[in-house]
Amino acid sequence: MTPDSTQYDIVDIQQIGSHLLVKANFPNCEACSYEGTKILVYLNTSMKEAIRWKRLDPHFREELGASPQDAPSPDARFPASEEGWLHACQFLNLMREKT
Repeated sequence: MTPDSTQYDIVDIQQIGSHLLVKANFPNCEACSYEGTKILVYLNTSMKEAIRWKRLDPHFREELGASPQDAPSPDARFPASEEGWLHACQFLNLMREKT
């Protein structure tokens, strides 16, 4: 049930201030909650950085992001629902106000 970090599709992406909100689907993880779709928050990350990613692991692991082709560990995750997306946007708007 662990998503393959090299097999993902970006479903939606939004830059909020200096932070990035990514909705990604991992097709090999259909048994995962929300049919393998994850909402991931990256603080101080740009779309320009995300374009270079070849590996995206939705788990919280310190060793992620070792190269520009590896996404860093997400700073937060939210349920892959409309409500989860809205909550993630609210969170990032609060973070933007703090910086």
